[in-house]
Amino acid sequence: MTAIISSGLIVPIIGFLFFFLAFVAFWLSYYIPWYIAYMLHSVSFAFICLELVWYRAERYLEQNEARDRNFPAFRRIDTQYWRKSMFYPMALTLFTTRMIISLGALLVLGTFLNIINIGQDISKPFTGLRGVICRNFY
Repeated sequence: MTAIISSGLIVPIIGFLFFFLAFVAFWLSYYIPWYIAYMLHSVSFAFICLELVWYRAERYLEQNEARDRNFPAFRRIDTQYWRKSMFYPMALTLFTTRMIISLGALLVLGTFLNIINIGQDISKPFTGLRGVICRNFY
């Protein structure tokens, strides 16, 4: 597990798992209602992501007095209150929905800003209405 995470293969693996689980959910939708298939996909993908993130965060959860003595402003004093069980309710219910909405909003924003900036010389500052729109939306 450590070799996979440290080698940089984690993002392609998560992407493959997402689409594989989406395919399984699509296949299951022939036999069960679509919303149950979506919930199964959402829960399984969120569980995998939460476990991987928690595994990567273990080094931040340990108290290292030698390190914290040198950098007191950056010391985490709340790590003893972190429990994995506290993250499961939100992660397993809303993770995939929030991810889809966030990526959709990012796609709409990027498309809108690309349309607004057609013909704009990027080396010059944005002025006028185009500048106001780009500053407020970005």
